[in-house]
Amino acid sequence: MDQSSKTKQFYIGVIPTLFLFLSLALHVGWMLYTKYIEEDAFITFRIARQIAMGNGFTYNSGEPLYASTTPLLTLLLSVWIRLISTDVVLGARLINLLAVALTLVFSLLILRSQKRTPAEQIGALTVGMFSARLIYMETQGMEMPLGLALLAASLYFWGKGRAILTGILCGLLLWVRIDFIFWVLILSVFTAIPNWKDALRIAGMALLVYLPWVLFASLYFGSPIPFTVTAKWVAYTQFDLFPYILHLKDILEYLSPFRADGFAEFLGTGIAALLIVAALWGRRFADQKAFILLVVFVLFEIVRLTITRATYFSRYFVPIAWIVLLLSGVGLGDLWNMFRSRKLYRLIFQVFAVGLISLQVYSGIVFAQEVRDRQMYRHDGALKAMGLWLKENTDPASIVLLEPLGYVGYYSERTMLDEVGLVTPAVVELKRQRIGAEQYAEIFQPDYLIVHCDDTIRIPLPGETELHYELAVIFDPLEYKRSSSNSSDQPWLSCYEIWAKQ
Repeated sequence: MDQSSKTKQFYIGVIPTLFLFLSLALHVGWMLYTKYIEEDAFITFRIARQIAMGNGFTYNSGEPLYASTTPLLTLLLSVWIRLISTDVVLGARLINLLAVALTLVFSLLILRSQKRTPAEQIGALTVGMFSARLIYMETQGMEMPLGLALLAASLYFWGKGRAILTGILCGLLLWVRIDFIFWVLILSVFTAIPNWKDALRIAGMALLVYLPWVLFASLYFGSPIPFTVTAKWVAYTQFDLFPYILHLKDILEYLSPFRADGFAEFLGTGIAALLIVAALWGRRFADQKAFILLVVFVLFEIVRLTITRATYFSRYFVPIAWIVLLLSGVGLGDLWNMFRSRKLYRLIFQVFAVGLISLQVYSGIVFAQEVRDRQMYRHDGALKAMGLWLKENTDPASIVLLEPLGYVGYYSERTMLDEVGLVTPAVVELKRQRIGAEQYAEIFQPDYLIVHCDDTIRIPLPGETELHYELAVIFDPLEYKRSSSNSSDQPWLSCYEIWAKQ
């Protein structure tokens, strides 16, 4: 092999692989720096612990409720707790990292199977690598990294014509989150156009893999639909009167490769769209059917999320954000291939690419600091601390009414009534009747109430009812109560009071 061939082989194989490992290292660095674990992750953690302890698939003991939208992650964590370690956070982090590694590997394999050049492979890995939003969502202890790994794997094996294996992976995707059913349906329809038999194999195998959970959930919970779907619909969507354009705006802003405010974020989304056009331009459909499938899925999800107004949690946007980053990175590499032989165009491209990546890096550093502060003050300084206080200072049979269910519920090990209704069906019924949270204490009469500092509207007033609550303790790591003015919401978001029934 001559020197030019060796150099070409190095660029084709080694450099994209090095970028893959660098991306994984950045994920690890983010975990070590921010130490961030999402509030809702602890809902899954508590259910996993209940399973490991032999209490069944439940949140509050003795109340079977489909309160986790991710059976696969819940069961994996229950095995971790039962057989390996009670440190559920460590287990979730390791699962996240394994899923991230698989996503990166299959992303690279997809690009190579589509005969994309080393520059396009490096471009895709680079744009994804410096996306703080994506790293944030892939390292917070939740199920989305598993979903991205299985989505990428199913796409790769679909492109290889492995219909049965694709169907198995699609079935596992449904175990991760039921809303991945739209990926399975679009993939099956896309396959049916040239080959309806393979489409039936994919759909049939996906159904077969998911069927055990459907049967179990139907018998155990009474429904294969997560109760949290109903609770979130009632709490956030049913009475949502905001115009569709505002929901569309939320989605499009999130698809920007970098975080910014106002017009700058839309500019990022526009840049990503133009890069995707560059990635698709001038190639035959047969040579990039996997990319066309991804674009169709992105457009479908944008419409679906907008119409259903399911924009209250940004994690719902993660699959399409990953796709946008992947394809826009390919477009970036494609532009390099086009302009590298023209001196002026190459210089313009280099300025553009450096500017884009610099914006990603800068916004990522700022975001990492915000996330670290949120973990330090709100999650550890208030939510976790409240859970530990309740465990140490209250009767094990105590009932607690609150909104921030995750950390407090996990660390306190007490019976929880949550104001959203995720684990409390009675709250959902009250919301259907438009009965607000300020009346829940009088209705449920819990032993303890947790509210944001100064949110006394939720506390029954003396004399108006036979109930009487007194302030037990305040958790205020940023001294919100002592400050006359605050430049951000973080002090108030980190300030909580626990009130005890007398």
